[in-house]
Amino acid sequence: MEKDLFVWDTEKELGFYSMGGTVYDDVYFTVRRQEELDSPIRERINTFRTALVNSYTKGLVLDFGCGSGQFIHWRKNCLGYDICPQAETKLRKEALFFNPYERDLDKYDIEGVTFFDSFEHLRQPKEILKRINGQCVFVSIPIFQNKEHALKSKHFKPEHYWFFTHSSFCQFIKDCGFKMLDCRNDETYIGRVDIYTYIFRRGNKQKI
Repeated sequence: MEKDLFVWDTEKELGFYSMGGTVYDDVYFTVRRQEELDSPIRERINTFRTALVNSYTKGLVLDFGCGSGQFIHWRKNCLGYDICPQAETKLRKEALFFNPYERDLDKYDIEGVTFFDSFEHLRQPKEILKRINGQCVFVSIPIFQNKEHALKSKHFKPEHYWFFTHSSFCQFIKDCGFKMLDCRNDETYIGRVDIYTYIFRRGNKQKI
């Protein structure tokens, strides 16, 4: 990962890696899936995420960037979206694939959208946020203290575009027209490093 391509805006307290993103091929899918299966805390993570989502929604939820589909099968009553071909093929076989860039979330009565370890992978996150209206949004994401913290973090990965502090993420969401409902650090206590979970919903004014 070329650190000289990483730009940190000191005033806004956020970083952007212009060469972010990666090849989401079969190898990437297989490696990530095995990492999830080998994780000793995956059951606690999925239990927390399911309870949290169910505390705000009762019906259908879209898991954006669902990967191997762990959360989908853990919670049930979920659809999924992922740009990895192997993940998409798996979802289509199970009739669970939903492309939010092409289909209306409201029309299909989707109550929530989750971005568990996927929001930072989006080069243009505002594009998908534009399509979210009344749904409750859940984001689990690495949060950094400053540029130095980001550069030394295990989360400084080539597939990540965005690097937020708590303040800059809250401001980003506010600028996109959403109201923050809660911020949790349960996943950090469970054993993950610097992972925070945010819950928000669109406010009265859309600023995107």
